[in-house]
Amino acid sequence: MKSLMSEYTNPKKFEIEYSLDGKRFDNIKRFTIINGIDVLKLFAAAWCFYKSQISGNQSESIHILNKRGTFVAIEYEVDKQQTSSSFMRMMCEHWSLMDELEVSNMDSDYGDILLFERLYLNENVQSGEQTTTVGISMSENSISFLYQFNSELFQENLINRVHRRVLGIALQMASRPFDPLHEISLIDESESKEVLYHFNESKRDYPEDKTMIELFEQQVERNPDHIALEFKGITLTYRELNARANQVGRRLREEGVMPDTIVGIMAQRSVEMIVGIYGVLKAGGAYLPIDPEMPISRMKFMLSDSKSPVLLTGPCSQEKVSQLEDIHIIDLGTFEEGETANLDHYALPEHLAYVIYTSGTTGNPKGVMVENRNLVNFVFWMLEDEYLPDEVILQKTTYAFDLSIWELFVGYMAGAKLVLLPPEDEKEPEKNRSINLSTTGYSYLFRTVGSGRVSALCR
Repeated sequence: MKSLMSEYTNPKKFEIEYSLDGKRFDNIKRFTIINGIDVLKLFAAAWCFYKSQISGNQSESIHILNKRGTFVAIEYEVDKQQTSSSFMRMMCEHWSLMDELEVSNMDSDYGDILLFERLYLNENVQSGEQTTTVGISMSENSISFLYQFNSELFQENLINRVHRRVLGIALQMASRPFDPLHEISLIDESESKEVLYHFNESKRDYPEDKTMIELFEQQVERNPDHIALEFKGITLTYRELNARANQVGRRLREEGVMPDTIVGIMAQRSVEMIVGIYGVLKAGGAYLPIDPEMPISRMKFMLSDSKSPVLLTGPCSQEKVSQLEDIHIIDLGTFEEGETANLDHYALPEHLAYVIYTSGTTGNPKGVMVENRNLVNFVFWMLEDEYLPDEVILQKTTYAFDLSIWELFVGYMAGAKLVLLPPEDEKEPEKNRSINLSTTGYSYLFRTVGSGRVSALCR
């Protein structure tokens, strides 16, 4: 087999050899003797069934190399209701081509061989470019398999997985010949455990007993003088941002805001928007972002549906604000004085952190309520990317869209700086590039802005 396959060797080809012996070999050998089916036909059946499972096609073919060095295709119908035994009998009936193919007892160092071509790609058989070939040889005590494949198309771990699956199918056919094909498992026990348990192992340690605002205040203690926020040349340190959020939170407490109270915020991207969001969390409530550009009817629906008693406003259309009725409105630009100390924490992890409404394309918008524990869980999952205190996050996503959540919270849990993109610059690439951002150390680079780097624009 090695000498024959060497005729097809090129720099892109790679070879892997496997051997089957011991108890599993004995089971297959016993099956072939009792049923009068040689090992080549058994593995041809396994390959054909595997290809059918992967492609979803009922009709599949095996390409066999004859002594003249050309590939001949034999096509089979794979009916998953038939038994393995009847499927293999059907293959034996088709094996009248064996005389033409002259596969048995070929002149090779390996003895009896069978080669399957084009296991994955649907290229023309006559193209002369065999992407994958498999050689099988049976001796007295073992079965050997030699895979030759295009290393530019397939990695070794893929070939390992395919071989393990086809071998598993052949073993099932041999041990349960009277079971229908649809009962054959494509993956073995070890791969099943990997898929069901290892791939789904998502348990992580995170501060599940803390709310987002408690974790933010811990960062304030660690990095009080680090720049937390920048917008149009205005900067706030963590200490200053925390103080302004405390002022808003204290005022909201006076207005009766408590855990699970939903507080609307309507503001363009600005310092007031960030202060308002963290102020609501300081009070123990949940913020409801309202895009100032949305229709007034949608604003009224969201405020009514969420039963928001208070609306915080920042830079936005005062004409729209004046049309909102039956809600107490607080201007975020009026907080110049007031107590800046941290408030007592009333909210618990199971209380709401924010509510974001869907687009409403299939009817009325629906409010999606997210608790503090869910927000903290998400943020600490994102922190596995190792954000650092010297990172810079560009906040450019509308805060009424859930993609904004990582921009608004993840960086602050790492002590990073949040830079707000002016709303008028969203569609001005030249102005975007003029923003002076810089960061050092490891970061996730989405695009370059100016001479520096932005850790990420979207995730």
